[in-house]
Amino acid sequence: MNKILIEGLTRQKIIDRLVADDVRLIMKSAKDDNFDFVAHRFEQGFKGYNNLSDSELINEWIEIKEDWEYFGEERPYDVA
Repeated sequence: MNKILIEGLTRQKIIDRLVADDVRLIMKSAKDDNFDFVAHRFEQGFKGYNNLSDSELINEWIEIKEDWEYFGEERPYDVA
């Protein structure tokens, strides 16, 4: 069963949105020859959104939700 974690979003929907926003940031940074975001991920490591707890995912979502709608046109692909 796909339980709702926050704001009508399931765990998978949050993961999909977080990944889409990361891709947006990577592409935007690459256009500016700025690789800080990717370098930070490699240097600091990233365990992956699938490995985050529900509360960690919710916190990640809360951090980007305003940008999610504002930068919607910049996303390279559509996510529900």
